[in-house]
Amino acid sequence: THSALGGYAGAKKLFFGEQGEYSVVDPERGPSATHVVTESKRRLQLKYLAVYVFMVAGDWLQGPYVYMLYESYGWERGTIAIFFVMGFGSSMILGTCIGSMADKYGRKRFAYLYVTLYIISCLTKHNRTIPLLSIGRLTGGAATSLLMSVFESWVVCEYHKIEPQENKSTGFGSLQQTFSLASLLNFVVAVVSGVVAEGIVDRFPYNEDPLISNSDWFYGKYTAPFDLAIICLGFGGWLISVLWNENYGENCDNSGSTFRNALKQVFGNCMVFCLGLEQACFEGAMYSFIFMWTPAIRQQSEDAPLGKIFSTFMLCSMLGSQLFSLLVQNNVSEDTILLATLFTAMLSLSLGPIDDYFGTQYMYYGFLLFEVCVGLYFPSMGTLKSKNVPDENRSTIYNIFRVPLNAIVLVVLLNDFSIHFTWVLCVMLLAVATCSQAVLVRLQNSSPISRRHSSL
Repeated sequence: THSALGGYAGAKKLFFGEQGEYSVVDPERGPSATHVVTESKRRLQLKYLAVYVFMVAGDWLQGPYVYMLYESYGWERGTIAIFFVMGFGSSMILGTCIGSMADKYGRKRFAYLYVTLYIISCLTKHNRTIPLLSIGRLTGGAATSLLMSVFESWVVCEYHKIEPQENKSTGFGSLQQTFSLASLLNFVVAVVSGVVAEGIVDRFPYNEDPLISNSDWFYGKYTAPFDLAIICLGFGGWLISVLWNENYGENCDNSGSTFRNALKQVFGNCMVFCLGLEQACFEGAMYSFIFMWTPAIRQQSEDAPLGKIFSTFMLCSMLGSQLFSLLVQNNVSEDTILLATLFTAMLSLSLGPIDDYFGTQYMYYGFLLFEVCVGLYFPSMGTLKSKNVPDENRSTIYNIFRVPLNAIVLVVLLNDFSIHFTWVLCVMLLAVATCSQAVLVRLQNSSPISRRHSSL
C-alpha cells in the first residue's frame, strides 16, 4: 500500500508538476477566480484517479485466471462457457437494473455497491460448487456494469459543478485530460496486474489438489489473485469514503421513472443515440477481438510468445491514450478523433479476413493498430459522453448503452463462430460505428440550435 501511494505521489508530480496551470481568465471574477477553479479541477482529478486505479486493479487481477481457476476445479469447457455467459447476461440485465438506480440513490453509494459485489464475487472463487460459482458470476457481471458507468458519472457530475458543461477548456485538470490519464493508468494497471498475478500464483500453491480432494473450499494458487483483488477493492472503498462526496442525478419518486426518462433521452436525442450505438459496436468488436486474438495468432504460429504479445498490445493502447492528449492539445476535436479512430479500427481488423483470402501475414500489425485505436477510443468517447449525456440520468443512460453491447458479446459466446467470420462481424460493427460517428460529426458541425434540438 505504501509503495502504491508513493507511486501515485510520483505520478502526481510527473503529470501535474509543482505549480498550478491557469486557464482562460473569467472576465467577471478575474484571475484569482480562474486559479481557484483550476486548482479545484486538479484536486477532483486526483480524487477520481486515486480511486479509479484501485478499482480497475481489482478488476484486472481477476481476468487472467478466471478460466484456469474453473478448469483447475475440474469443470469442462461447456460448463465454463455457461459461467461466462452468466456473467455477461448478468451485466446486461441485473447490472442495468442496479446501475439505473445510481442516479436516484447516489453515485458514491453505488460505488460502494460495486466494491461489495466484486468482493462477494472474489470470495466465491474459493468454492468449486456450481451454486457459489454462479453467484460469483452474477455479482461480478453486475459489478462490471457499475464500474463502467457509476465512476465516470460521478466525476463528470463533480466536474460540471466546478465548470459549466459548455466550457471548452482542455488544459490540466480538464475532463479530456482526466479521461486520457484514466485510460493510460488502466493499461498500466493491466500490465502490472498480470505480472503480479502470475507471481503470486507461482508463489502460493493450492492447500490441496482440487481434483482429488473431498473438500469444496480451497485457497492459494488460482484463488490468490482474487484475494489480492479483494485488498485492492477494500482499499479503494476506503479512499471513496475519505475523498468522495455524494452526488445525484434526477430526483424521481421511483427508479422506474428514472429509467423511462433515460430511455426517452436515448431515443429522443440523435447525438445520445449515436454515441450509444458507437459504444455498443466498438466495444462489442473489442470484446470479440479479446476472445479471438489468441487462437488467431496461434493459427499462424503455434509457438507465438503470447505474454509478450499481450504486453505489446498494452503498450500500443498506452500510446493511443497519449496520442489523444497530443491531438486535443493541438485543437483537434474529440468528434474528429473518434471518427478517425473508428475508421482506422475498421481497417485494422479487416487485415484478418485479408490474410485469410490472400495468405498474407499482416494481421498482427493490424492488431497493434487496433490497440492504438482502443487507447484513443476511451478518452474520446468519455469526453463526448460527458458533453452530450444529461447529468440527471447519466448512470442510467450509460447502463442502457451496455445492453446492446452485452447482447453482441453473448451472440459471439453462444455461437461457435469461425475466426474468419468473427473478424468479418467485427469489421461490420466498426463500419456501423464509423457511419454513426459521421452523422454525429455532421450534427456537431451544424448550427448551435440544431445541436441543441437534434432528435430522431
